[in-house]
Amino acid sequence: MRAAYFRIAAAKTGDADALGRLHELQSLAEDFTRAEASFPERIEAVKARRGEPPVRLRKSQREQLTELEHDSREFEERMAQDFAQLASASEIVGALRYGLADDLSRAEGYLKYYHSDERPLGEEMIALKKAMLEKMDDFLAHHPDGDAGAP
Repeated sequence: MRAAYFRIAAAKTGDADALGRLHELQSLAEDFTRAEASFPERIEAVKARRGEPPVRLRKSQREQLTELEHDSREFEERMAQDFAQLASASEIVGALRYGLADDLSRAEGYLKYYHSDERPLGEEMIALKKAMLEKMDDFLAHHPDGDAGAP
């Protein structure tokens, strides 16, 4: 979840309440992005404390990860362009909420595969997603169907 999406939504409204709620969502998205970016290193640190060696990727696996990162950046750029075309902040938040709710249900299901030492990291990511989902629901309850439209 990228904070830039909430900045795009904020540009669609002049409503002070909507802007405040979008700012809260942007802040949560920044927290999530930081946690997501540091997730692999934190997992490696937990494994190291258990005495496990670091994961070694083959060249083809590293290349595949690089390709996936590139695809992800392109997708995020297209998403930002698509969100800019929507008419209101509520439409953007609604679309983000839909995707996040789906992602959250899968993430909760994956927890059973975590090593017990790593589970708190997965739970942290889920808690951040739940907090964003709650704030999105709150935003949409106060600004339904384009109520937070153009300034």
